[in-house]
Amino acid sequence: MTTIYIAASSAELLRAMDAIAAATAAGLVVTHDWTRDVRAARAGGHRDDSTVSPENKLRCAQADIDGVRRADIFWLLSPSDASFGAGVELGVAIEALKCTVISGVRPQRIWETLVNHTVWGDGADMQALAWIVDTFVVVKP
Repeated sequence: MTTIYIAASSAELLRAMDAIAAATAAGLVVTHDWTRDVRAARAGGHRDDSTVSPENKLRCAQADIDGVRRADIFWLLSPSDASFGAGVELGVAIEALKCTVISGVRPQRIWETLVNHTVWGDGADMQALAWIVDTFVVVKP
């Protein structure tokens, strides 16, 4: 079973949720769905990390990094705006020599040169997922 961690900016939560749902539907196993933590925090009245307790921040950060480390594939939905957390996760994936994929509207950062596969432009996220599935998912008859 092929595992994947999907990183994105929490400001683009719906995009991340769509990608996680599509990856799961395609037969990939998501190692950690961080969007659940973000949705829970927002439901609890937190607009961003600044008002989340230090213990909860630590728990979430550790779960995210563990999800990256357990994944066969790391897929970054390149954010429209800077995302510190997604950048940290990309660094962990590169250091761990994961298969790394980035998709988005346009190239933005030097780190994108270090990944295995990039897709840019309209529909890039689903094109990236198609590449991941074609490359890594074995369909059993």
